[in-house]
Amino acid sequence: MVDTLDHLGAAWFADELARVWIPLHRQTQVLSPELSDLILRIARSVQKTDVVTFLGASSEAVAVAATRRGVAPKLVSPNQATLTLICALLRDVQAQVQERHPFEQPYESPLDRTTPTIAIPTRLGRIEADHEARYAARSALGAATDEALYVEHVLRHTTGVAIVLVSARLLFSRGPEAELRRALVESSRLKAVISFPAGLLEPNYVPFALLLLDKKQSDNHTVFCTGDPYVGKDPGKQRTTPRRFVNQSQLLANIQQPTSPLSRKVSSAEIASRDYDLTVRKYVSTQAQEALDKAAGSRPRMPLGELVEIIKPQALPSPSDDDGIEVGEMNPAELPIHGFVTRGARMRYVDAKSLRRNARQILNRGDLLLAVKGVIGPSAVATPETTTVPSQAFVILRLRQTSPIERPIALLMYLRSPLFQSLLQSAVTGTTIPNISLADLGQLPVIIPTREQQQHLHLLFEHQAQLQEQINELRQRQNDAAVETWNSLGLSPEDLRT
Repeated sequence: MVDTLDHLGAAWFADELARVWIPLHRQTQVLSPELSDLILRIARSVQKTDVVTFLGASSEAVAVAATRRGVAPKLVSPNQATLTLICALLRDVQAQVQERHPFEQPYESPLDRTTPTIAIPTRLGRIEADHEARYAARSALGAATDEALYVEHVLRHTTGVAIVLVSARLLFSRGPEAELRRALVESSRLKAVISFPAGLLEPNYVPFALLLLDKKQSDNHTVFCTGDPYVGKDPGKQRTTPRRFVNQSQLLANIQQPTSPLSRKVSSAEIASRDYDLTVRKYVSTQAQEALDKAAGSRPRMPLGELVEIIKPQALPSPSDDDGIEVGEMNPAELPIHGFVTRGARMRYVDAKSLRRNARQILNRGDLLLAVKGVIGPSAVATPETTTVPSQAFVILRLRQTSPIERPIALLMYLRSPLFQSLLQSAVTGTTIPNISLADLGQLPVIIPTREQQQHLHLLFEHQAQLQEQINELRQRQNDAAVETWNSLGLSPEDLRT
């Protein structure tokens, strides 16, 4: 009994010590105990083992979680692993610690080929110049991020189970990272990609994903799973609380048996058809897609790219001589909520040759504008009275002659619907500046309305525009009444009037 109480006391002390100690290391990614435990459970659900290798200073939180489950950690970290050693001692677990960076001189891979590996990069972004100079291990693909180097290192030096934490950016970015994703898929070792929302890592408030590798993954399929519904939110705050994971067991079940709307098993061929993009929401059924099926019923659907020509505006330089043309420009915040785009919010001169070369981006009557960069979703219809061009935050949607939608305003009202806006948000990529690729935008489905429904949508738009005019008139009357009173009381001297 005394031994049991002593063990329980030591276990409690180890847990409390970890909760206080880990958040103090702000120079690394800070993982909550719940997230650390989940990562370890995912690895062990694939391969039961008594020893796990941990790479990077940020992986110490998971190494501590390993001691809690009686697993012996082998930690390779440039920082002193004092907490891991204390918790291992209190838990009566053997721990191995190598105090060095996995990629620095003298370089020798610390990985065992068959021992499970968990790698948590210290940074989610580009390698800093001073660090790059010290790295002995180099990317064969030319990758310049810590996370890509970790993935490549694990892929090259292990054949067993491995988990690597990466930013959402690595799932879709081009260049060396795209080649790395191709190598992952073609190796037939990528067992799962699990995405998580921002707010679970400190100090970086970014969405991220876990890549699960397994040597037994030989059926050329990968499980895509979203973890967003399993993260609770702190009421009254915008950020997600890292200590409110909900139902870890169900998330694990979705990974092992991908039959729910939140997970799906995808073939390598389908991934290749999407240029090896690993963004989870592009494969997993979402509530918006389910709502689309319900709303469409028996009505036909077509991809947006088959209904309209999608034109991406290009930057127009200022004229270098007198050969300039005055145009109006606008940004998403300047779109009329109810009404037509008739002119740009500001005027500027642009190079005439450049404008002629990009004449397709001059707005025509009936063109639709849709914001797809930075601010996502605002839209409007154009009836330009002067030469007007949108900013690069927009795309221009120009109805094709063969389109079954005859009225641009009918399509505009569909673009503004909560259903399409939800579908649009599901296609957003980018961790710093949200954006939507033209390829993804063109694949978004549009429910084709009947002619009667198109007429109804058109009338709705006109009714909203009339109400807006009345609102503007009432707002002007409000201002005029206030100005009249201020003038009569001498509260608006002429030299202060604008």
